[in-house]
Amino acid sequence: MANAIGAVTVRASADPELTGAKFDNAAASGDTTAVAGAGGSVVRVYRLILVAAAATSLTFKDGTTALTGAMSLAANEAMILDFDGEPWFTCGNGNSFTVNSSNAVSVTGRVYYTQG
Repeated sequence: MANAIGAVTVRASADPELTGAKFDNAAASGDTTAVAGAGGSVVRVYRLILVAAAATSLTFKDGTTALTGAMSLAANEAMILDFDGEPWFTCGNGNSFTVNSSNAVSVTGRVYYTQG
C-alpha cells in the first residue's frame, strides 16, 4: 500500500563540508577567479550569494569555458544559489571557478565550495 502522507528523501552520503570564500571583483569587468583551481583537484560550488552594486550581467565559468549564459542583475540585486546537496557548478580537473561581469561594477559576496 502506498504512503498517502508523502515521500521521504534519504541521502546516500553525508552533506559535504564546505569551504567559504569572500568574492570581490574590485569593480572590474571581465573574469574574476572566485575559487582558484589546483592540479589534481575539482572545484564544486554548492552555494553562493552575489550582489551587484550597479547593473551588470554575470557568467559563471569553468576556467575560461562558460557554464551559463549571461544573467542580468539590476543595481543592488542579489543572486542566491542555496545549498541543496548537489553542486550548482563542477569545474574540470585543475580549473578555477570564475565569474565574469560584463560591466565594471562592484560585485561582492561569498562562495561555498569543496575542492578535491
